[in-house]
Amino acid sequence: MASKVNLSEKFALFSEQWSPKIVARFNNNEIRLCKLEGEDHWHHHSGTDELFLVVEGVF
Repeated sequence: MASKVNLSEKFALFSEQWSPKIVARFNNNEIRLCKLEGEDHWHHHSGTDELFLVVEGVF
């Protein structure tokens, strides 16, 4: 059985901007958290599906 990940607790563990942290793995997938500030230069990773969930602010 998978364990739950508390996003607030995980975000509190780091302060670096633009430095994704892996907080969980499942079925060969990774869940990463990242703090962002300023402009993002959009890009993509071929062969990879990505989901962006905004917890606070605007992306």
